[in-house]
Amino acid sequence: MSPPSRPSLSRRLRRLLAVLLTGLVLWLLTQVPYGIIRQERIRAFGETPAMATVVEVTAREGNAGRRYLATYRYIGPDGMARLRNAPFPLKAWRTLAPGSRIVVYYATGEPNISRARLELEVPFQVWLRQFARGDDLPENTQIIDQ
Repeated sequence: MSPPSRPSLSRRLRRLLAVLLTGLVLWLLTQVPYGIIRQERIRAFGETPAMATVVEVTAREGNAGRRYLATYRYIGPDGMARLRNAPFPLKAWRTLAPGSRIVVYYATGEPNISRARLELEVPFQVWLRQFARGDDLPENTQIIDQ
């Protein structure tokens, strides 16, 4: 019986290329911001404006520098109070204090998903909202520099 033949160089290269491409596709799938896509899909069915009350204002140090956060409470259509923590640009954050009233928009179909009027947002999320709705960027939208 003869020994098994070794695969040719081209066959080995094809297998290596297949493994590398599979790894690349899997890595790319891990980079998709599914949470943002889900939120914008729900928001595309409509948002309802509401008034919210600022509960707490904080600044936190992180890897990307200092973040200016505000926790606000708003009442959904079911009468339940909801709390959310959101980042704000420094200029807007300085105007906030516990008890301040701010405008928020909650998703009509899912009141737990909300955003404040001057909240900082990721550029991809702003682009996705514009794309999904065909809207121009509202003048009060703040984009996080990355």
